[in-house]
Amino acid sequence: MRTLAAIGIFTEPSPGVYAHTLQSQTLRQPQHRAVIQGMAETATLMTALPDFLETHKWQNPVDAQPTLFGFAHQTDQTMFEWLESQPEQRAIFAAFQSSTAALAVCQLQPFLRSLLSAPPEDPSNDETREVTLVDVGGGRGAVLRQVSDELDPPPRGRIVLQDLPQVLEGVDGGDRVEVMPYNFLQPQPVHGARTYLFRHIFHNWSDGVVATILQNTVAAMAPSSRLVIVDLVLPDGGGASPYAAFLDVSMMAFGGMERTEAQWRGILGRAGLQVRRIEPLDALTPGSDQVIEAVLA
Repeated sequence: MRTLAAIGIFTEPSPGVYAHTLQSQTLRQPQHRAVIQGMAETATLMTALPDFLETHKWQNPVDAQPTLFGFAHQTDQTMFEWLESQPEQRAIFAAFQSSTAALAVCQLQPFLRSLLSAPPEDPSNDETREVTLVDVGGGRGAVLRQVSDELDPPPRGRIVLQDLPQVLEGVDGGDRVEVMPYNFLQPQPVHGARTYLFRHIFHNWSDGVVATILQNTVAAMAPSSRLVIVDLVLPDGGGASPYAAFLDVSMMAFGGMERTEAQWRGILGRAGLQVRRIEPLDALTPGSDQVIEAVLA
C-alpha cells in the first residue's frame, strides 16, 4: 500500500490508513482491469526481448519467424494460432479487446454513426446499396451493434461483422448486424461493400501479412468501395509520443508494428490503393488514433 500511495494510486490521510483516489476507483472498473491484465500478458514477453534481438543481430525484425511471442513460448505458431489451444489466455485477450473498444466508445460511436449514415457515392451501384459496412476483425461488435440499433432511420443496406468463429460464438447481431465467421487471411467473401473497416488490425501483423489481408480485400472491392483503417500513425521524422513508442515495441512481440505515414502510404500503394485522407479519429484528444481512408488506385 505504501508503494501504491507513493505513486498516487491511494492516499494515506493518516499513518497506516489508506483511502481511494480517482485513479484507484478507476482501476476497480472491470474494463480497466481487463486492459491491465492484457497488457501484463504482453509485458511478460519483454523479458525475452534482449535475447530475441540478439538472434537478429540487433536489427529490427521484419517478417521474422518466430516472432518474439514464438521465441518466448518456443513455438512456431503466431499468438492467434496459439490462443486457439489456450482457452484461458484467449478469454483474457478477448476481454482486453472488448474493453479497449468500450473505453473508446465516445470516439467510436460518432465515427461508426458517420460510416453507417453516409449516403452512397454511386446510388446506381447495386452492390454498394447492398452492403453498407463490413467490420473486418471487429471482435464481438458491441459498439457497432449498439450504434446500428440506435440509428433512426435505420442504416441503408447490410451491416456485416466478421471475426473468427470462436470470437463470434454466442454473438447475436439482432435485426441489423449480420454476424459472419471469417478469417481475413482468406479471400473476402463480401464483394462490393461501401466500406471495409479495419480497426486496430494491421498493427498486429508484419508487412507481409498485411499485404495478404489487403490483397484479399482489394479483390473484393468495387470502384465505389473504400477501405477505412483506424490505427496509430507515427510521425515520419521521429518524435513519437511515449505511448505510441510503447505500443510499437509491444506490437513487435506479435510480429507487428505501429507505422509512420510514409509506411502506411507505401504498403497501401503497393496493394493498389490510393490514400484519400488521413485525419484524427478525435481531434480533441492528443495521440488519437488516425482514420486512413483509401480507394482503388
